[in-house]
Amino acid sequence: MYKYKWSKIDGMLREAPKADEKLLKRFIEYFQVSEYRIYTPVHSLKKLLEGRSSYNSGKRFDIPDDFRTIVDHGELYRNKAKDIVLVGHNYDVPVSRLKQICSDLGLEFIVFGSEHSWYYPNHTSLILLMTPITKSHYLDSIKEFKEL
Repeated sequence: MYKYKWSKIDGMLREAPKADEKLLKRFIEYFQVSEYRIYTPVHSLKKLLEGRSSYNSGKRFDIPDDFRTIVDHGELYRNKAKDIVLVGHNYDVPVSRLKQICSDLGLEFIVFGSEHSWYYPNHTSLILLMTPITKSHYLDSIKEFKEL
């Protein structure tokens, strides 16, 4: 059953035949996240990643229509300090489009190789989107996580 509300991490968020729970546990350890949920489109991705409760107010979306193709198999993770990271597991990473969207929204992104993705490892790249403040909190984790 998919989880659309914040839940304590208790295993894989999605069932996938080739998912690797060890890689998920490694991400949890490095980023010290304790809760997760499935990402569904919201009116304001920036407000969601800032932890603001008004992320679904209004009638317009701040993300472009093609965002679903930019971040595939989206999952949200947060730590005890309420820093939120949007994780994508992409078969193809449109870096220039991702860069443009993040620039427009004032967000940061990081792309890790396919060996880091727990959803179809070695087939999907791991993408993280976050606010600049969250990225600054995770700088050491990001550097250490890159090295398998």
